[in-house]
Amino acid sequence: MYVFAVFENLFFLAALLYIFYLISFLKLLFLKKNISYNSSQTFISVLICAKNEAKNLQNNLAFILDQDYPNFEVIVVNDKSTDHTEAVLRQFQQNNSKLRCFSSTGNSSKKTALQLAKTNAQGNIFVLTDADCYIPSANWLKLITQPINDTEQVVLGYAPNFKKNTFLNALQNYETLTTALQYLSAALYNSPYMAVGRNLAYTKTISQEINLSNKENKLLSGDDDLWLQHAAKKSKIKIQIKPDSFAYSHAEDSLLKWWNQKRRHITTANYYRLKDKIILASIFITKFYFWAFTVGMLFFTTSTNSKIALLCVLTCMLLIYNKASTKFKSGNLWLISPILDFSLICFQISLFISNLVSPIKKWK
Repeated sequence: MYVFAVFENLFFLAALLYIFYLISFLKLLFLKKNISYNSSQTFISVLICAKNEAKNLQNNLAFILDQDYPNFEVIVVNDKSTDHTEAVLRQFQQNNSKLRCFSSTGNSSKKTALQLAKTNAQGNIFVLTDADCYIPSANWLKLITQPINDTEQVVLGYAPNFKKNTFLNALQNYETLTTALQYLSAALYNSPYMAVGRNLAYTKTISQEINLSNKENKLLSGDDDLWLQHAAKKSKIKIQIKPDSFAYSHAEDSLLKWWNQKRRHITTANYYRLKDKIILASIFITKFYFWAFTVGMLFFTTSTNSKIALLCVLTCMLLIYNKASTKFKSGNLWLISPILDFSLICFQISLFISNLVSPIKKWK
C-alpha cells in the first residue's frame, strides 16, 4: 500500500509538470500576428541542395522562383544526382535568370553541397529550404527574412507535413507540431536549442563566423541544431510563424522510413548543451511516467484524485493542441492528441532502446 502511494504521488507530480509543460506554449500560441514584410530589399540567396530530386524540383522550384521580392537568387547544388535533376535545372534556367546551378565535385553529402552553395552565394542573407519543400505563398521570402536586423541575424521557420488520412501521417504531423511548439517556444524564452533546415534564414555574416567542429560535422543529421546553438552566442534568435512563411513537405510514407529517419536525428541530442539535455530528458521522463501510470489505472484501483489529475492533463492537452492546430494549420489533429501523444511516447521509447542496443555508426 505504501509503495502504491509513492507511485501515486509521483503521478501527481508528473501530472503537474505535464500541465506546466503545456502551459509554457501559451506565449507562442498567443503571439500576435502583425503582418510585416521585409522591405529592406537586401539581396537574398535561397540555398537548395538536391540529390535525385528531379520530380520534386519540377513540382516545387517554380514557386520559389516566383517570390514577390525584388532582389534574390536561387542557388541549387546538384549533389551527383543519377536521375534527371540536371536536365530539369537546365530547363528552369532557360526561363529564369534568378536560378544559378552548381554541381558537387567532392564527397557526396548535403553538408558539402551546402558549403558549395554558400561559397557561391551573392546574397547578404541566406534562406535554406529543401528540394521537396512546397512554398505556396509568394510572400514566403519577405516573411521568413522580415525579423532579421543587425542584432537579430537568425530566423527559425515552421515546416509542416502535408496531411493524409492515415494514422501514421497523423502521428508524424503531431510529432512535427509538438517539436515546433518546443523549439519555437524555447527561442521565445531566449533558450534556442534546435532549428529546421527546411525553413531557416540567417545572415551571411553570422554564417561566416560559425564553424562546426570535425566531430559535429560528422554527425548523421542534426547539425542545424548545433549550428544554431553556436549562433545563439552571437545573435538573438527570432521566429516566424505566419502561415504564409510555412514550407510544406511530404511525411515519410512508411513506418520503417520514419523509424530510420528519427534514429539518425536523435543521435544529435548527445551533443546538446547540458541544460537542454536536462530539460528534454525531464520532458520525456514526465510524459513516460504519466502515460505508464495512466495505463496502470486500467488494471489497478486508484483514488479519485488520480482520476481528477488525469482529467486535468487531458483537458489541458486538448485545449492547448486545439489552439496550436488552429495557429499552425494542422486541422483536427487536436481531437486525438491524447492518443497521438501516448503513441509517440511508445515510438520514442522504442527508438531509445534501439539506439542503445544497436547504435548507428555509419557516416552518410
